[in-house]
Amino acid sequence: MASAVALIGQVAAPWQLYAVNALLAFGWAAQSWMITNTLALFDSKRGMALSLALNGASFGGIVGVPLIVTAIGRSDFLTDDCRWRS
Repeated sequence: MASAVALIGQVAAPWQLYAVNALLAFGWAAQSWMITNTLALFDSKRGMALSLALNGASFGGIVGVPLIVTAIGRSDFLTDDCRWRS
């Protein structure tokens, strides 16, 4: 996920955005897998620990995306010298 986040700022063409998002998807799946395997070591209240951790990770994605979109909208991110537009 860290690699995808670092690379997303270097995107120069639409196809690169698709590749970076594919890398991000694999990173998200690996994060969920690591959370599940780490918390599987709990003996008591394993289900509650897994539920809280995975819901917290998903909630971060739900809240983070609108915040980033708002920040981009308020900044001067898309200017006339933008390399490409959709």
